[in-house]
Order: sequence, then structure tokens, then C-alpha cells
Amino acid sequence: MINVEDLSKHFVLPQSFTAAIRRQKAPRLRAVDGVSFAVEPGKVMGLVGESGCGKSTLARLLVGLETPTQGNVYFGESNALALKKQDRRAFHRRVQMVFQDPYGSLNPQQRIGEIVTRPLIYQRNAASPQEKRKLAITALEEAGLSPADDYLEKFPHQLSGGQRQRVCIARAIVLEPELLIADEPISMLDVSIKWGIIQLLKRLVRERGLAMIYITHDLSSAGSICDTLAVMYLGRIVEHGPTQEVIRNPQHPYTKALLASTPSIDPEFRRKTAQIKGAIPDAVNLSGGCRFHPRCPIAQPVCARVAPQDATQREHGAACHFAFDLEAKQEDLT
Repeated sequence: MINVEDLSKHFVLPQSFTAAIRRQKAPRLRAVDGVSFAVEPGKVMGLVGESGCGKSTLARLLVGLETPTQGNVYFGESNALALKKQDRRAFHRRVQMVFQDPYGSLNPQQRIGEIVTRPLIYQRNAASPQEKRKLAITALEEAGLSPADDYLEKFPHQLSGGQRQRVCIARAIVLEPELLIADEPISMLDVSIKWGIIQLLKRLVRERGLAMIYITHDLSSAGSICDTLAVMYLGRIVEHGPTQEVIRNPQHPYTKALLASTPSIDPEFRRKTAQIKGAIPDAVNLSGGCRFHPRCPIAQPVCARVAPQDATQREHGAACHFAFDLEAKQEDLT
């Protein structure tokens, strides 16, 4: 079980000279603000939301690239954040990440064999060059690059975008981690290649028993790979539940807006137009109550005063005062 409890990351922003002289409190950007969820081994949780909602910052917190302001991450009974401080190598044996850009995340001066075996060198796992080569071949074969011997001596510029992303996946799985975080792994690939990468990730989760967090803004791809879905807005999870339940019966107005903006392959299908207005608010000067209320089409006065309950408290939950029973709750709260 991967268990995240009340995880937050607040960035302190630089002050103006006048504000510093007056000793005013420095502004804080709440990129991630009190996020909690759990993912079981062999399961995939999708994390969706528009740009700027905090998805990538959350991913960087989970792999130790950022230090949290508060909160904890547990792998079973082990505190992952404490483990990272005590033994960084042991931490990275348990959690790995596949980055969004397969062009920027590979060293252009290294051959593919060097790239895939670099984690083994860092972990001091392989005793000999022959053993490292064997492990690299196994990882590349599992990632769908076959025969792997043909790729070991190549440089990244000799590969296509899809092949590069498969190399990134091979590098991530060579240490046999427990948690794999895929940060929009198909967003920079051609449409014809995306399905193959999704199928590869599904197979790795099934065969290796990995827990995976799949970060995307594409709900259509999330529906084909994720067991559960968490919708994120301004640093918080606003809806969480089984993927098909969230897609078929969305309860939060923001989730409904995301679904309304998702294209369909059916030329006869027509979705309702999203009713939200304006752009995502400033994450520094946040208003009270529900964070979505300035853009919400069903907002009531209570929404500006009272924060809704945590969306992860139920199997299918939504951080909205009017979720699941709109008419009855409107009467109670107004």
C-alpha cells in the first residue's frame, strides 16, 4: 500500500524591497495543499487536472525531488520521507519516475546501454559489466525494444519519440521499484504510438505488481488504464473514486467541465458545453471556502464561506457541498 497523508508543498515567493523593510509576511504559493490518497500494489491511480493544478509538483514530492512543507508518504509501514533522509539509495529502489519529455530526460551523450544501467551503478547492484548488460537487455525487452542488443550501442538521437519513451520506462523498471510514477508519459507522442505505451504500462503493472500513479490531463487515456481517478484543482483533490464511476457519474462541477472538454471519436456524439467561467485563480491569493466557487456554475453563498469535506473520505467522494444530492443540500445550506 502506498499511503499519502496530508501532503503539502508551499513555495515562499520573493518579496519586494518595501515589503521586506516593513517585515511583511512573505507570500506563499500553495502548489500542493493537504493531499491524501492510497494506492494498492497492482493498481493504477490516475491524477488529472488542468495545467497549474499541482500534478507535477505532487509527483516530484513522491519521488523525493521536492521536500514537502508537511505531510507523510508511507510504503507499507515505512515512512518514505524518513527513508529518503536515512538511505537515499534504498528510497529510489522503491520509487521511480517516467518523465513527460522523452527528448529532454535522456542524456544525448550517452548510449542507450549506459542510460539504462546508470541506476544500477548508482545502486551498486550489478557486480560485473556482464551482469549489468544482462539486466539492461531484460529491461529493454520488457519495455518493448526487441531485440535489445540492437539498441544498446545507439544514441538517443537515433531513436523515435516512442522508442525514447520506452528507454525511459526501461531505465525506471531496471531496479524493480514498488511505485512507478508516470508524469504525462504520452503527451508528447504521436497518436499512433500512445496506445502502445499505455498497453506497455498496463502490462508492467499486471506482471510486476507495481503500484502506479498515472498523471495526465487526458481523461480518455486515464479511462483505459486507471483503476481509480483523482481530480485535482488548485493543489487539492476535488473528486476521487473508481475510474468508470467518476467518468459516468461525475459529482464535482470541475470534473463535469473536464469531461465536457474531452473529445469523442463518435462523430454523432455531442457533449454538453462546460459552464465554468474565467481562468484558474492565483494560487497565492486564495479565497476562503471552496476553491472552485469563483468559477462554479452552481455556487451558492455557503461555497465562499465553508470549505467542503475531503473528497477521499468516501469510495467515490467529491469536495462539493452539493455533490450526490444537489436539491436537498441546496435547501439545507442556503
